[in-house]
Amino acid sequence: MKKHNQEILYSTLPDFVDVATKEIYTTILELLDKRETINIALSGGSTPIPILEKLKEETLDWKRISFFLVDERCVPLQSKESNFGTIKQAFFDFTSSTCYPMFDTLKTAKESAREYENIIRKIVPEGKLGIPVFDLMILGMGGDGHIASLFPDTLALQEDRKMVVHNEVAKLKNTRVSLTYPLIMAADHKIMLIKGEEKIKILNELLNSESTNYPVSKVFYDGAMKWVVGQE
Repeated sequence: MKKHNQEILYSTLPDFVDVATKEIYTTILELLDKRETINIALSGGSTPIPILEKLKEETLDWKRISFFLVDERCVPLQSKESNFGTIKQAFFDFTSSTCYPMFDTLKTAKESAREYENIIRKIVPEGKLGIPVFDLMILGMGGDGHIASLFPDTLALQEDRKMVVHNEVAKLKNTRVSLTYPLIMAADHKIMLIKGEEKIKILNELLNSESTNYPVSKVFYDGAMKWVVGQE
């Protein structure tokens, strides 16, 4: 199904991990066939972990892939709340790829964001607009329609110059480091992974009413993306 330049692939919940893994694997293979090295940004959370655990078993030239994060909590890598730490245990430790943590406990959230943008600009090639272009970005969406750590009613939603920012999330009483809209929108390929009624309801609203009520709306209406949707 295609609408608003979005390709939507529905699967049953039992098949969701297999379908999502296949889509990501196929995309990576196609990218590696065209380019010597590729750069991929990964979202954290519970949804992608079983997919990454399955993906690590695939035969890929992992040394040609560099992995970055889409967002991160400001906690030590050893914390169960750390996106990088969780992905590292499930995925990074089993590949020979280069991977870049987003938050440094020796730095503030603001300093970590600035340093991460510097790393991205150094490694990820720029596009025509001077914005680094990730080959693939694997995204997730929250029940409030947030992507990365671009939460409703936060300052990061207004950022249109910086590629990475620290974002105060009042409702969660914490600070996140997150990629911003310009960097997300510029990615060559984007795959959104969602499952569950709450998130599917938001997708249906986007499809049928052109809603701008959610942080994901900007990416949905202004850029091409493939959705893998797990439903009952």
